[in-house]
Amino acid sequence: MNSALVRSLHLNPQPLVMCFAEEKPASALLHDAAKWGCVISLFKASAAGRIIVLDRDNYDCLMQGQGRCFEGEYSSIGLPNYAPDCEYIVLKPLRQVDAADNPQVICMFPELKQLDNLLRLANIDRPGRDAVFAPHATACQTAYLLPYHEGHQDRPRAVIGGFDYVSRQHISADKVTFALPWRLFEAMETAFAESA
Repeated sequence: MNSALVRSLHLNPQPLVMCFAEEKPASALLHDAAKWGCVISLFKASAAGRIIVLDRDNYDCLMQGQGRCFEGEYSSIGLPNYAPDCEYIVLKPLRQVDAADNPQVICMFPELKQLDNLLRLANIDRPGRDAVFAPHATACQTAYLLPYHEGHQDRPRAVIGGFDYVSRQHISADKVTFALPWRLFEAMETAFAESA
């Protein structure tokens, strides 16, 4: 996808998109659960141009299995539970995504000055200016689970994250994560085009 919004912000690395798929893309790398790593490290590899596949059997920590929606019981601590209706979650750079990929969530790594623009666009025509929130949660929860949950709401919100200790080891000091359901991203893209 060619995004005028992303292009204007000069985001680096490229945003990545979480897509649902029934088949593993031929060129994709399947995450090896024998090699532990925070999900943010997988995000960074995908944003750099690699297509990475996650499935129900290959994750290396319980939080990652829960955060990507495949495993776990969160209701006791107030977080949503989802079992995705797919065999694979595919992480792809935005520039390699089209509508046929069944995109669900997009995650960006903005600097603070870029974050300000994203906050304004997310809240355009939004009564209450509440289109973004920053919960206390792990990287995988803020990058997958919570924005995916928001995509099922009448008024979806974007999620700022990347604050936890483990993910901070993989994110530049001047960056955070900004993840949102695909339909909110499409609305922001339209708002940006109309304001240009």
